[in-house]
Amino acid sequence: MSNMLAPWRKYIPFSTQRNRVNPFQAVQTAFDRMLEDFYTDFKGTSGFVNEMEGLMITPSIDITESQDLFKIEVEVPGIGPESLKVTTESHAVTIKGEKTVSHKDKDRNYAVREIAYGAYQRTIPLPESVDIEKAKASFKDGILTIEVPKKASAMEHYKELAIESA
Repeated sequence: MSNMLAPWRKYIPFSTQRNRVNPFQAVQTAFDRMLEDFYTDFKGTSGFVNEMEGLMITPSIDITESQDLFKIEVEVPGIGPESLKVTTESHAVTIKGEKTVSHKDKDRNYAVREIAYGAYQRTIPLPESVDIEKAKASFKDGILTIEVPKKASAMEHYKELAIESA
């Protein structure tokens, strides 16, 4: 029974003849050129750092739905509630914020800079079943939480069905 498996070879030569062309050579060459261009762009990081400041950033969100409300959690590390603005209109919530660079950080010589700074705006559409007038927002530990209750009429239509065995 154990002889039914094909023998495994550690090394299978791609080409044994010198005059054969490697069909993947063009792909490898293009990939090498792309990587070289990528790293060339990062030379002189001070110019790159200045270009990265002031770009739009987008915070990550989670939206959950329960029987009576929608809960939106927005991850905004490094931003305080004074730098955030939440507005509602019709059936949408708009979040605006700005993460600014400290003045004491302006003259630093960064070797690597991955922390994003800038302004952002994000509008989250919600269904017509929400009662946007009763929405409320809170902030704790870098998380902005927005709760938007559903209209009473929408909750009346909510029903969990029992699953019957056939």
